[in-house]
Amino acid sequence: MNYSKVKRKLKKLYENEINNIIYKRKGSYILYNIYQVTNLNGLWEVRYYGQYINMFANSSTAISWCLADKTGQIMLAHNLILQDRRLQTKKNDVIIRREYLKNEIDPNRKEIAVTRITNDLYTCKSIKLEIEFDCSSTKYIQIKGYIK
Repeated sequence: MNYSKVKRKLKKLYENEINNIIYKRKGSYILYNIYQVTNLNGLWEVRYYGQYINMFANSSTAISWCLADKTGQIMLAHNLILQDRRLQTKKNDVIIRREYLKNEIDPNRKEIAVTRITNDLYTCKSIKLEIEFDCSSTKYIQIKGYIK
């Protein structure tokens, strides 16, 4: 076999495979040479061909969004964004209510604040479970896609 022919085949194989992998480069995850997921002060920024898409609370949600978008699972991708936003909102509500609770003197208002904090914490757990389910769904879709 000719060396240049082997080189061309290897280059073609490399170009095909690089578009189907996830790798880490300079602190960012690169998915399919299309998406870039970068940690920015605890939040994960997703870019699609360099264009800003969204910020996520954790890397697994961001990567799952990319997988859902890549496979055309629009509703799943949309749900991941919504659930992530809901979770961040509830976490912020808990932080604000805890600060409010420190300064509140009235026992009735304190009781209401504690009840709301407890409710928000349970809601956070519920949202996390929904996000975990959606992330698992994207992993399943990715595996199923590679089997075909």
